[in-house]
Amino acid sequence: MARDKKITESEWRVMDALWQKPGSTTAEVAEALADTGWNRNTVHTFLTRLEGKGYVHAGAGGAPHRYYPSAAREDCVRAETEGFVQRVFRGSAGQLVRTFLRDERLSEDEVAELRALLDSAGRRGEGDAQE
Repeated sequence: MARDKKITESEWRVMDALWQKPGSTTAEVAEALADTGWNRNTVHTFLTRLEGKGYVHAGAGGAPHRYYPSAAREDCVRAETEGFVQRVFRGSAGQLVRTFLRDERLSEDEVAELRALLDSAGRRGEGDAQE
C-alpha cells in the first residue's frame, strides 16, 4: 500500500514505540506510551489508522495481534523533512539551515558535524558540476 498520507503527531508516538520494539501487541504499545494516558482502545485506533495508511502491518495468525512497522524510521523522517521544507521554506534547505542556525544554540561537536556535512555536500556539488 502506498504511504502517501501524513503521520500525525500522535501516530508518530505509536510508530516510535513500534520502531523501538517491533512485534508489539496493542497492550505492549499502550504500556510503552503510558505517559500519554491513552488506553488500549485509543492505541488500537492509532494502530488501525496506521495500518490503513500502510505504515504498520499485523503479523499473521493468532491473537493478540502483533504489529510491525512497514516503513523504516529513516524513510519516514526523510519524507516528513522534505514535506516540511517544501511547505515552510518553499523547498529551500539552505533557508531552513540559516533559520535553524540563527535561532538555536549548538554545541562545538554539533557545529563540527554540520561543517563536515556541508563540506561533504560541497564536494559532491563540485563533482556534479565537472561531469
